[in-house]
Amino acid sequence: MLTSWISVIAQAAPAPADHSALWTILLTQAVTLGLFYWALREARRKDRKARKAERRKDQKALENHRENERETLRLNLKREVFLEVAPAIQNNYLALAAFVDLQLSIHDLQENTRNTLAQSGGAIAKLQAVAADETLEAARQVQTLLGTIYIRLIAARGALEERNDLDAIREIARLWRNEVAAFPPLISSLIEHVRQELHLPFDRERFVAGVVDSNSRMFAELEKIMGPLG
Repeated sequence: MLTSWISVIAQAAPAPADHSALWTILLTQAVTLGLFYWALREARRKDRKARKAERRKDQKALENHRENERETLRLNLKREVFLEVAPAIQNNYLALAAFVDLQLSIHDLQENTRNTLAQSGGAIAKLQAVAADETLEAARQVQTLLGTIYIRLIAARGALEERNDLDAIREIARLWRNEVAAFPPLISSLIEHVRQELHLPFDRERFVAGVVDSNSRMFAELEKIMGPLG
């Protein structure tokens, strides 16, 4: 009897549960969920970073575009001013030749000089608004030289008084030639600075050599007519 109950109890007692499979499934799901969350967060982080970089790129492109527009406006303004200044200074230089004409009275020369300088003054004054300091200094030196030459030639014409003979013409022509010899280096310096501001190439030595050669040829022809200028 006892043996039968032991057999029944032994058969009826439940076996211990095996939870290892359940924990394996839960762990796998948790790891999968964690990996998915991490991947999603990483993807969002990269997306935010990419959009931020794209915004910076767009902002930089916009700033570059605006700066290019401003630079274009500056260059156009410089170009307009320089295109006024170039003929103004050229006219001031060419006006020096009038001092060799002894048929013109000193009063007429003074009046012509005053008018020439007045006409060029406005254009040259505009340089102060657009030109770099180096360009302004080069322009100042050119204008100072021209003003000095005007004064010396006026004084020379005054010393000649009413003379208009060949010797007087030779004398004033010789002074004119000597005075303008200092002009090519200074005007070439101004042109060089101007062209640099406009991002244009310029061969300074070639320019100076060309002006000197032109002046030499001109004065050589004068000497054929008037004789040696000394």
